Amino acid sequence: MIEVTRVRGRSKPRIRNSVSVVRNRGAHLVLPALLRSCLVDAPRRVRTQQRRIGVLELGEEGIIAISFDDGCHLGVPEIDDLLAGQEELLADDEGGFVALLVDARPIRSMTRASMQRTVVHPVNDRTAAVAIVVDSPVSRVLGNFYIRLTKHPYPARLFKTKQDARQWLIERLEQHEP
Repeated sequence: MIEVTRVRGRSKPRIRNSVSVVRNRGAHLVLPALLRSCLVDAPRRVRTQQRRIGVLELGEEGIIAISFDDGCHLGVPEIDDLLAGQEELLADDEGGFVALLVDARPIRSMTRASMQRTVVHPVNDRTAAVAIVVDSPVSRVLGNFYIRLTKHPYPARLFKTKQDARQWLIERLEQHEP
């Protein structure tokens, strides 16, 4: 049972000793009612990380949006930093597959070794798809080169807008639901 009590003019929930049983993939968990209400059908927690060359944000729908600093150059150290950030975002996330929305418009160059590094990383096991947003001829060439050169275990496509890319990623994630 959850009681709401007034403390200095504000409502404050208080957990009593009652519990609820929640089914989680065949296992029974006994949780306080307040925790159960937070866990059952709850969206993913939005988390953001600032990295050396940009920002990673895991959204409620399971899409990791990667935004790069203007004019950045991607080498192996920068890719390793981004992959480490992606691992950290997924470390305590039990949500299954994620998709990547990469805004590649600010990127000016990317080494072949850094492209290959993204293929062999363990984080690929939880990646459903990658959408790369491009606008200039330079970013389009880089995006096409990246898609054709690397053989990822998931689909990858180029888009002109973030909205189109996000919609395509949501469709890919729905295909990966159990």
